[in-house]
Amino acid sequence: MRNRRHAALLALLLGAGCGSIEVVQTEYATAEEAKADGAIARGWLPVWLPEDAKNIIEIHDVDTNESTFSFSTRQSDQILRDAVCDPIESKQGPRLLNAAIREQLSAPGKRYGCKDYMLWRTETSLVFWRRHD
Repeated sequence: MRNRRHAALLALLLGAGCGSIEVVQTEYATAEEAKADGAIARGWLPVWLPEDAKNIIEIHDVDTNESTFSFSTRQSDQILRDAVCDPIESKQGPRLLNAAIREQLSAPGKRYGCKDYMLWRTETSLVFWRRHD
């Protein structure tokens, strides 16, 4: 009886801890580092991530398939054209945040709706968010 109680308690504790690992955050200094780690192959970063992308932050929720990622690049105009992004008035923002992304979203910028993403563009960075359905 005592072993069953211990097993039940252990199962409860292990189950309670699983919720905290559903959201994963990874940071990369460069696009090359992100590719080498497999972030693009796994689908958490887009295949069109620019080669000059730096300061990459990627956050995803394994349970909901939501993701947010940001990076700095000199190619932001090209990305907006290629991703077919149009300015929008929506106030919707990403659910998955960390301090760095929160700071980027508070900087002056413009919101865009793209085919597969929502985008916040500042003078120095791009923040994307999406759901994987």
